[in-house]
Amino acid sequence: MRGFYSVASGIFTQQENINTIANNIANASTAGFKTQNNIQSTFGEHVTMRMSELNDFKYKQPIGRGAFIAVNIDEYVDFTQGSIHQTDRSLDFAINGDGFFAVEDKGGNIVLSRDGQFELDAEGNLILKDVGYVLNESLDHITLSGANFGVAANGEIFEEGESVDKLAMVFPNEGVEIFKVGEETYSTGENQTNFTQMDDGTFEILQGRLENSNVDMSEQMTKLIRSNRNFGSCAELLKIYDAINEISANQIGKL
Repeated sequence: MRGFYSVASGIFTQQENINTIANNIANASTAGFKTQNNIQSTFGEHVTMRMSELNDFKYKQPIGRGAFIAVNIDEYVDFTQGSIHQTDRSLDFAINGDGFFAVEDKGGNIVLSRDGQFELDAEGNLILKDVGYVLNESLDHITLSGANFGVAANGEIFEEGESVDKLAMVFPNEGVEIFKVGEETYSTGENQTNFTQMDDGTFEILQGRLENSNVDMSEQMTKLIRSNRNFGSCAELLKIYDAINEISANQIGKL
């Protein structure tokens, strides 16, 4: 039965890997998307022993460690910056360097995002589509009179040459782990403002440009092929174990 459980865990693990890889590939053209990866760990680690007998003396010799089951225990995100391309659209923004835009989602929660493909709603509020309101340094909504505005490298917004607001550029506090809550959004957990406003000069806002996803398609396709092969191998082994169990139950039991 140990072999059965090992193979079954392999099937579940590879299926999760395939789902994660497929999601990466599907979002390869999504602005600001970051590659996701699964973290695997063994469960029930054991030490394999060789049983020996010499001159009526029995002894055990350890020959290595192993585990019956491997599972995906967590997911991590690769925050390496993606390349930047020009769009010449005034509502598109790319972050050159570290940091995140702060956005208030539909539930009133503050989330972080690298996706700067913004829009204006009917009231003139700057929004991230399907997420919520883009926030300023005071963590309030940004309201503009139209799409004819400029943004400086530090996030300061100008209309007709006058400074009217400033984008919030934030970074999680030291030791704070951020959690993925959407395709391009992240949270600092229960303490939604567990971040620090970034100082001018530590980042650069580029208007009329977008950050591409950092998905490496060749790497993801290689991983997908490998996971598919592993999945198929585990499925075939499962059939073999099932056949062995059937023989054990129907034939050996008759002896």
